[in-house]
Amino acid sequence: MGKYTKPKPLALRESRQAAQAGGQIAKNTRDDLERQLGRTVISSERASDYIKPIESKDAEAQPLPEEELLHNQVSRT
Repeated sequence: MGKYTKPKPLALRESRQAAQAGGQIAKNTRDDLERQLGRTVISSERASDYIKPIESKDAEAQPLPEEELLHNQVSRT
């Protein structure tokens, strides 16, 4: 792969060219990943479908089970 140097856009034309270059890099990266995986990485699912909303400020202060487990492991060492 060639080295990409980030241009400093000075006007609309340069900004558009930079956006197109970045979009092409993203497309090539996605195409390479999909080729390696043998499947698409685009889906209709959203992260918000898997995240439980916080119901109150008290719940926000409570550690998640994974964080609590990690904290206990660190404090033992």
